[in-house]
Amino acid sequence: MTSVLRVMLILAAGVAGVFAADVGGYWNLELKPNFSGQDETLVCTVKQGGAAVTLTCNGAEISGLVDGQQMTFTVITGAQREQTATFTGTLTEPGTGVTGTWHLVGPDVDAIGQFTMSKTNEKAVPRPF
Repeated sequence: MTSVLRVMLILAAGVAGVFAADVGGYWNLELKPNFSGQDETLVCTVKQGGAAVTLTCNGAEISGLVDGQQMTFTVITGAQREQTATFTGTLTEPGTGVTGTWHLVGPDVDAIGQFTMSKTNEKAVPRPF
């Protein structure tokens, strides 16, 4: 009976690792630098449904995914919506932080920067992205 219980616990631990980390809530998103070359901090709301996440930062909705400890999201930006920024980051173990890089690509731009995210209790205040 003890070995059956041990096997069940091992299987349960393996299945738990398949599910996405819980990242819902309010987050500070620090861009180092932002797409204009300046450091900036945005307050974002993150909603999660399974592995899918939606970030709302300054009124812009951004789709993404959480896969284990990896989080990726993409935003279309630019005056003509001709640029795509892809964010790729790693979640901290307790799921209260993310560290990664962003890559902005468009007809006249190919830029890379860094970002960090940290959970906060502050609600997002909408303003243009």
